[in-house]
Amino acid sequence: GGSFSYCLPASHASGPAAPQAAPGFLRLGGEGYVPGKKGCIALSHKPLDQASYGLDLVSMAVGNASVSASYPIIVDSGTVFSSLETSLHTAVSDAIHSQLDHVFQSAPPDTTNGLYTCYYYNGSIDHDVFHNANIKVPPVVFNFDNGVSYGPLTLEQLFFREARTPTKFCLAISSTGTPFS
Repeated sequence: GGSFSYCLPASHASGPAAPQAAPGFLRLGGEGYVPGKKGCIALSHKPLDQASYGLDLVSMAVGNASVSASYPIIVDSGTVFSSLETSLHTAVSDAIHSQLDHVFQSAPPDTTNGLYTCYYYNGSIDHDVFHNANIKVPPVVFNFDNGVSYGPLTLEQLFFREARTPTKFCLAISSTGTPFS
């Protein structure tokens, strides 16, 4: 049987001169082993749409709350966004919005990518937002079915900076809209 590794590294850079984090990667075949701290998460056997793979998510911790998951998180190598069932998306979006709404001006949604929690910032998003210790968001942690947890996510992992509008950034988590059938 084949194997693969999908690596989602955390960024620990803290300024413009800081070294860049290691890039993520997808390794296919018998060499699908990633040394160091890791957890194995099997692909979901729950039904998804015809073109998607998923991971069985048990819950997400958002701040001090835990939200149970009923459906897999979609793994899509063609995008940098995570797709969550509506209840999880709402919990994450609402918690982050409550923290950032007083810090940044709300921006219109990025409907092309299905991203609805967006903000404007008139400065360097990469430096002033993603690497600013004063900007706090509630910790977001993915909890999978075999006891593996991933998180808390960094601002760089939670948000996507739009190329078309360099002063706009959006929560990089979309909603599946409805559960899979």
